[in-house]
Amino acid sequence: MLYARLEKVLPLFPGDMTANGRNFALPRRGITTTEMYISMYPPEFLNRLESLLQQAEKDADTKQSKGWVRLSRDFFDFTKLLTESLVSYRAWQANPTSDNWLELKKRVDAFDTYRMKILTYPQDYTEVWFPGHVTFCKWLVGNLEKESTAFYGSWEPRKADVIKNGVKGRAMGYGESYYYSFIKEPLTFDFTQPMPNP
Repeated sequence: MLYARLEKVLPLFPGDMTANGRNFALPRRGITTTEMYISMYPPEFLNRLESLLQQAEKDADTKQSKGWVRLSRDFFDFTKLLTESLVSYRAWQANPTSDNWLELKKRVDAFDTYRMKILTYPQDYTEVWFPGHVTFCKWLVGNLEKESTAFYGSWEPRKADVIKNGVKGRAMGYGESYYYSFIKEPLTFDFTQPMPNP
């Protein structure tokens, strides 16, 4: 179902893929990470994925299947919480009321709580059950830095800083490409301050 949705929203055509594996047939402007998430995951689709994942969680009956379903849950929660934050941001931009601002804050807080959960997983767990954990962590808190620093730099100093100072106000990702980019707003908003003008 997920691959069918991807094919429908961002189809690949013969010749799209180059040697480095990136899809150069997509428009180079207007397709940001934010746009991809909002386009890919409307609420009804997320609800269907949630139902399937809940069923998988019930059906998992071995240590191995439970471990991989848990990893699926972690990535699904990322997708759902991020998308809900982005949709809430768009709603606030369209109608900048106090209620929409509070809803946006709630969504960003939930995503930040999720980020801290992933960032603080113990290494003995991630080495077995979370392939690519360090790379994912770097993207979760890339904070608009250049890819050469955020991706290729060591995770341990960044992790220590994030654990000490938290993720609030930190952008996600790095780079400004159409195939992967950072997400700044609404993650960088200071919700302790009065509501800004959109």
